[in-house]
Amino acid sequence: HSPLPRLRCAQPPYDRLPIPRADIPEGIILSREATHYLHEDEIPIVTFTEANGKPLKIKVQNEEGKKEEVVVKGPAVALPLYQGVMIWQLNSCVSDYLKGATHSARWERRSQYEEFLPEPQFAMGHAVAKFSTPGSVSSRIAYRAVQNATNQRTMICSLLPQAPAGNSLGVIHPGKIAGMTLPIFMNDFAYDYALRPRMSQANLNWFILEETPVPNHKLIDGIYSIAMKLTIGMSICNVVSSILWLTLPKCKLEGHWRSLWAATEHERIRLRCVGDAISLSVRGLEIQDVARMIKDCDHSLEAMQNSKFASTLYVKGFWRVDKDKLPEHRHTVLTLVAFDDLQEKIAACGGDVDKGIEAFCAQNDGEGWMLPETLRLADYGLGHDDRAKEHQPVRECFGPRFYDWQLAQSPEESWRECHLHARNLLGKGGYEALLAELAGETTPQAATAKTPTTSSPNTKPPASHDAYGQLHLGGRGFDEDIPLLQEKDEDVREEQ
Repeated sequence: HSPLPRLRCAQPPYDRLPIPRADIPEGIILSREATHYLHEDEIPIVTFTEANGKPLKIKVQNEEGKKEEVVVKGPAVALPLYQGVMIWQLNSCVSDYLKGATHSARWERRSQYEEFLPEPQFAMGHAVAKFSTPGSVSSRIAYRAVQNATNQRTMICSLLPQAPAGNSLGVIHPGKIAGMTLPIFMNDFAYDYALRPRMSQANLNWFILEETPVPNHKLIDGIYSIAMKLTIGMSICNVVSSILWLTLPKCKLEGHWRSLWAATEHERIRLRCVGDAISLSVRGLEIQDVARMIKDCDHSLEAMQNSKFASTLYVKGFWRVDKDKLPEHRHTVLTLVAFDDLQEKIAACGGDVDKGIEAFCAQNDGEGWMLPETLRLADYGLGHDDRAKEHQPVRECFGPRFYDWQLAQSPEESWRECHLHARNLLGKGGYEALLAELAGETTPQAATAKTPTTSSPNTKPPASHDAYGQLHLGGRGFDEDIPLLQEKDEDVREEQ
């Protein structure tokens, strides 16, 4: 199928659908390109095999606590296998696989995040991941396990969706949902500043991490809510995040669901600076401490492109961050500007850090700190040339904060779609359990993605795989008459 024309203002590929995604009935699974679909009951149960065709067997612990070997069977659903190259700081989809294998594998770094589903090199059966490592089908924190102290950044950490990861990623299971805010604090400059001197090898092992500092600051509900929104909004900008958004009872979720996603370059750099400013503040740092950390990050673009000059800079410094950008557009410099603004708010609140952070995030009609329209580096003690003494444009250079499709839906429709994606990811039973948990009817447990079962797999139509590892029925597309997707009158739709 060739790509369908855009029929509505919606996130690709949902802009090609004849009706809004939120109006498609529960249990209808769309292909990655939204050109094919199937019902969850049509996903067959299969026996997973080794490369030689023999049934795959895994040792699991039975009810008596003994190990036994079982043949892996389950729904024919594949999940992306995450590798270190696929993630960046607070970004679970930074690179897409193109071709090749091992050291010859070619990856392409994303320049925009309009379609934020991963393009992995490998996929793993959901049942295989669940049987081998049960925690691999739950949301958790992952970091690149192979790093060094002279890279652009040393700690590369992000929240991962419900998918398995290879051994190039270290994994942290926070235990409690509040622990999901850790990436905000593990990705700030202070954490890297403390981590780099400890890196005597290329492997980022746990014995190194357990000595690194994270703030010992109990987050009040308002700041916890902000930190969770920052973590999820930057780490998982796709529909898979629907389950996490719904499991945040302390977060006041309002407005458009997709407006919480940091999908544009503008919003990503803004929220990174907001998160860094908050993290550095709860660590108790002052403006001179932050200025010391980002030393040499304010040199001109021409100077940074001179390899001879760059060789004179501190080898473990952060001057490599955005060195291909003008100094006033760099993450390091803008973090200092945001931090300075936050310190002013804390001072105005009598030194109360929590109240200062709330004021920092409540400014601009509740939108929080914004990128400055212009910036004069000399106002912050930065810069080394005459250009630093003049106001330079910033905000307009990063483009719009949102794509048009992020604000196209009504807030009600966007959250209805969020619930729909969560229901399709968890299955009917898993979704009902999640709703019961949110209502306080069961013991709170982390929601894990469960695939729906199928009744009689032998009677299903022939199926094939699409690029994402999901299944679609051959030949069934939206150019055909699909009764389930026809427009319904308002009474029927409301009842559903």
